[in-house]
Amino acid sequence: MADWIAFGALVAVVVAVLLVLSAGEQLASSDDGDETGDGDDPLAGPGGLSWKMLLVNALVVHGLVAAVLLAGAAATAVPFDSFGLPSGDLGLRPVLVGLGIGLALYVANEVVVAESKLAGLSPDERVREAIAPDTPIGWILTLTITLPLGAAAEELLFRGVLIGALSTGFGAPVWLLAVVSSGAFGVAHSAQGAGGILVTALLGGALAVVFVVTGSLLVAAVAHYVVNVLEIVLHEGLDLFDDDSPAGA
Repeated sequence: MADWIAFGALVAVVVAVLLVLSAGEQLASSDDGDETGDGDDPLAGPGGLSWKMLLVNALVVHGLVAAVLLAGAAATAVPFDSFGLPSGDLGLRPVLVGLGIGLALYVANEVVVAESKLAGLSPDERVREAIAPDTPIGWILTLTITLPLGAAAEELLFRGVLIGALSTGFGAPVWLLAVVSSGAFGVAHSAQGAGGILVTALLGGALAVVFVVTGSLLVAAVAHYVVNVLEIVLHEGLDLFDDDSPAGA
């Protein structure tokens, strides 16, 4: 029998730790911007970290989040089906559906970003600029390891657990959980500033709708990955073909 109380407590701790870490990243980003201005290193991210350090940090954090949640679910007998991970949902169809939805969400996200800039709530793009690699191997690792793991871990927590599992285990209203999880998703990206929190929360809301409607964590994760890939490739990757500016500048 599943111990939902214990699993819920674990989830609360994981979310709290992530939000504290994100707040720390925001402070580090602000301090770095105040002290260094434009800076000498165009690849320096929040707190002066290089893209390599940021990638390792993201890899470790996302890997730990996924491992802790899955291990916690196994230890408390919480069924993986409650995360939107039914055994039959690993075929090509959910991947294709996720690809299509991801393309649509990327376009919508770009529109929201443009509107937020006009409203004076421009997201802080230094994080994206910082994690943009400047070598072919860096791009390969980013596109095949870091971004997929990040999308999978974030969807597992913010959609699979905070919506799917909690609605299953505690009978909480699905759409209320969708709103709460989307807000938490936005705050977890506070390093991107107030505009980034707003844009990310709206994207989280769209991904929550995708998850609830399809009942598939895989669809939501693929869509999330597509949005991230298109954003970094189209905004930062094109610099690889510009001999006059370094990648991420």
